[in-house]
Amino acid sequence: MKKSFDQMCAKQGRVNVQLNLLNKYIHGTKHYFPLKSMEELTELEDKIENPGIKAAVETELLRMVKKGDDNFLSKIATPDLIAQFNVTGRGSRINLLDYHIFKYSSEIMQLNRKQLRVHVERQQSIIRSRQRRAAQKTTSIPTLEVAQEVVQEVVEEVVLEPVPAAPALPIANTTLYEFPAAIIPPSSFSNV
Repeated sequence: MKKSFDQMCAKQGRVNVQLNLLNKYIHGTKHYFPLKSMEELTELEDKIENPGIKAAVETELLRMVKKGDDNFLSKIATPDLIAQFNVTGRGSRINLLDYHIFKYSSEIMQLNRKQLRVHVERQQSIIRSRQRRAAQKTTSIPTLEVAQEVVQEVVEEVVLEPVPAAPALPIANTTLYEFPAAIIPPSSFSNV
């Protein structure tokens, strides 16, 4: 009896060591997410070949990713990284399902290929809208002073040409000025 008790204690000790190692891996992988670059992704994929790290990463994914979460990809990787992927691997993009991390998280979410594609496209549209907003911010919006300078330059360029007086006008020896087409003559305004 004593011998079997000692054997059980030894097994219990080995199990505790394994659990401690697994907890150590779990706590060690928290800094991996969200992945920011392809280098980080490939590094983590290489580390996943170790069964302990694989279990720890899968456990961490189970904690982060919940079924029905529309933003699960942004928890795993940044939109800049997601922009490099698609679900088919066509064109210059990489197949998302070639990586265990994304494949396992889509299994957690119970997504088929088509549903995963929608999530990837949503993340890619987010990055495109951010790029558009950044481009709009960089385009200069003229200030009031700049606008006044432009108006002053236009006014200075406008030359009023003299037109001989029409014979039907009662005022003699006056010179009328013809307004350029771009400027509305005051006579066309309605009396207010």
